[in-house]
Amino acid sequence: MEGSKTMEQKVLDVYEILKELCLVKENPSVSSNARRALASVWQIVNNLGLEFEQIYEYE
Repeated sequence: MEGSKTMEQKVLDVYEILKELCLVKENPSVSSNARRALASVWQIVNNLGLEFEQIYEYE
């Protein structure tokens, strides 16, 4: 059930979805906007100590 996920898991879900959307080649506006959103969510993920990675490959 979706409501039983922790806040941290929800943030990680959004983070993973945005990383996938950054790689969309068929629609440049999707990948461009996803990269912008990913930068913000990356800050949340790092501040919570959930993942430690650089996101250069999604630029």
